[in-house]
Parts: sequence; C-alpha cells; structure tokens
Amino acid sequence: MKKIVDGKHVKRGVEAHLLTLEALYTLYQKAFFCTYQDIHALLSIRAEAIDQACTSATNEKVKEAHAAMLEEMSSVNLVEHMISFEAENETHPLFVVMCNYMKMVMTMNLFIRAVRTGNWELHLLSLGLFTKHFFALDMLNYARMMPLYLAEMESLKTTESALYAEFLNGNWVVNKNPDVPFCAVGADHALEHINRSLKVSGGIVGITLNPAALRKFFMVAPELARLCEEANVMAGLSSLPQAHHHGLSNAVLKRHEQRLDELTATIEGFTNPFTDEASKLYNIATKTVVPENVKQDLINEPDIGNTFAESFISERIKSGKVNLWSPMKKQQLKTWRTAGKKVKVAAGDKIVELQEDRSLFARMLLISKSRREVNLREIVAKYELSVVPRSMFAADGTMLHCSAKSTLMTVLEQLPAKEEVDNATSSYDNHTGNDYSCSSS
Repeated sequence: MKKIVDGKHVKRGVEAHLLTLEALYTLYQKAFFCTYQDIHALLSIRAEAIDQACTSATNEKVKEAHAAMLEEMSSVNLVEHMISFEAENETHPLFVVMCNYMKMVMTMNLFIRAVRTGNWELHLLSLGLFTKHFFALDMLNYARMMPLYLAEMESLKTTESALYAEFLNGNWVVNKNPDVPFCAVGADHALEHINRSLKVSGGIVGITLNPAALRKFFMVAPELARLCEEANVMAGLSSLPQAHHHGLSNAVLKRHEQRLDELTATIEGFTNPFTDEASKLYNIATKTVVPENVKQDLINEPDIGNTFAESFISERIKSGKVNLWSPMKKQQLKTWRTAGKKVKVAAGDKIVELQEDRSLFARMLLISKSRREVNLREIVAKYELSVVPRSMFAADGTMLHCSAKSTLMTVLEQLPAKEEVDNATSSYDNHTGNDYSCSSS
C-alpha cells in the first residue's frame, strides 16, 4: 500500500485508484438518487434494459440500449442536476474532498485513454487539466516542463504541420496488436518491453560489457526467436497475439467485481462520504478530525494549483517576463499525510516519534473525573491506549506492512524446536522446585 500511495507501483496504483473511484461513485449515486428519486426511477428502467441486452442480446442491441440510456440521461438534464447536487453540499468538507479526488482520478483516466487509443488531442487536454495538481503538490519538475511541453506541441500546428498530422493519426504510440483496441503504449513503455525480453536466461544478462558478445547475440537473436516460436507451435504453446483485450476476461471481471463490492461495503461501513453533513473534515477510518488549515488546503487544492499554473504560464511562457528556469516557490499545502503532528517522546534510552497528537490519557482522565460511572482502572487494563490497533499500525501511526515470505521462513527457522522448549521448561521446574499442589497449599 505504501508503494502504491508513493507512486512506485504504477499498474497496481492505477488499479487501486480506479477501484476506489468506482466505489465512491457507487456511494455518490446512492446519495444522489435519494435526493432525485424521480430520475432514479427513469434511469433504472434503462439500466435494466442494458443488463438484459448484455446478458442475452447481440452487440447491436447493446449499442441501442446504451444509446437509449444516454438519450434518457440527456432528457432529464442529469448533468445539471449533478452540478446542483454538488453545489448544495459544498459546505460539507468530506463531500468536497472526495469529489476533488474523484475528479483527479478521472483526469488520470483521460490520460490513460489518450495513450491506449492514440488520441493526440485528448492527450494534450488531459495533461493540461492535470498541470494544476503539479503546481499545488510541489512537483516542480513536472510543473515547470509541462506548460512548456504543451506550448511546443501546440506550436506544431503551424511550424510542423506534417508532423502534427502524424500525431493526429495516432503515430505517437506503439500498438503491438492492432487487432485489439485499447492496448497501445507509449514509445518509452514499448522500449521497456523490449529490454525486458532481452534480460532473460540466454539473453544479454552477463554480456552487456562485452561488445563482441553483444554483436554476436544480436546477429543470431532473430534466428533463435524463430526456432523458439516453432518449438512452441509444435508443443501447442504458441504465443500468438490475443484476439481479445486481457482486461475483458471472465476471471479479471469477476475479481474486479468482487473487490469493488468489498471496498464499497467497507467504506459504507464507516460512513457514506456523500451523505455526511459534519462541518469538520475527518479520517473516515479512524474518525480523527484534521486541523482547520489541513482542511482548507485539501478543499482548495485544485483552485490553488490552477491559480499558480495560470500565473506561471502568463509570466514565463506567454510574456517571458520571468525566466523559465528561475526558482519556483513551493506551496507546501497540508495533506492527509501531514495531518498528524509528529511528537518525539523519550521512552527509556530511545526516542520514539509519534504522529498522533491527541492527548488520549489526559482526555480519559478528565472524563473519569467528570463521569463517576467511568472506571479508569478498568479502561486502562482492558483497552489499548491507542486510536488504532497496534497489531496493524506502528507507534507513529503508519501501517505495518507484511514482509516477504522468505523473511517469514527465516524467522521460523530461528525459533527453538519443540524438544528444546520442553527441556527448558522441565529444567526450570526442577530448578525452582515447582510443585503446584504444594505451592497452592
């Protein structure tokens, strides 16, 4: 989870964000249709028609049912009602923050769609929408270069019209299987695929610093690949291109639906963010109320980023009043990660850094003094002095991540054997003269 949040695992991160987006939209629909029940009744009929068409009808029937749904959504002014619904809840911080997150993920979806389909104009549009987040979240390298990149690509219309036409035709991505839609990748991504295919047993591993061996390998590599493919065909293991997108298999869809139901139920078990009317912003899992400055930064993050992006483009791209490479000031906006104040506490000869800033024991003491029915001795002995389970979270509030299975095996191997434990127990009993019947008497 930590590597997903930090952006280290791209594929897993995209899947996690898409799954969270669908779960939040499910809860958004529940809250929206509770307010607009007449629209829900009309769209439910169209949704059932689409479900029946997908189950038993042809592709043409599915397209007709989908077109009828879009027409119904347009006739009831669904988008206008959604805008009104969000305006009515703009005073609820949890609602606003969740909507900001959903819009950010949908912008990410636009960028992914642009690459997968080779849509050049959508590529530029999605990057332009995402630029404000680079400025707001202090990603200075992207914030500096993205406006310049967009300006240079826009100038290709007049300076290099032939090249721009090639981009419009989709010749800026690599599609390894033109028969399957939505599977194009960027040129750098495709090059990584080639590099990975070479770094295998019998490949360039171990000979990268030997020019003669490399030349010999690349001369015979096509012939080796042909022989390998013929052997796979003879064994019935041919690696022919797939006829369908890998994300449409029954196993993938079933696993996705199961995870979606579990995540939706988990979030709703805490609270529905789109029906919560609290004036304070809080963590839906731990119920920790974030400080006011953190709440304001989370709510206003898109507007703050958009303001600084427009100023940067006006001063450094369009007018040139400020040099492009002049220092940029960080915004240092507060986020969920910085909501907890870190406090260093001395524990014996060690310094423990705590991220939870609530004085839990002090509050319990005040409660015990004001409410006689509260037994402080019972509370201290029965419950943990922590807002989160210590079996799952560290002292600083971060989640404890599972180690690798190999690490677990090392720990198990270091444990004493059962015979050693029995011998140690018996020797201890003999040494202390542990006779339970006598000691009890």
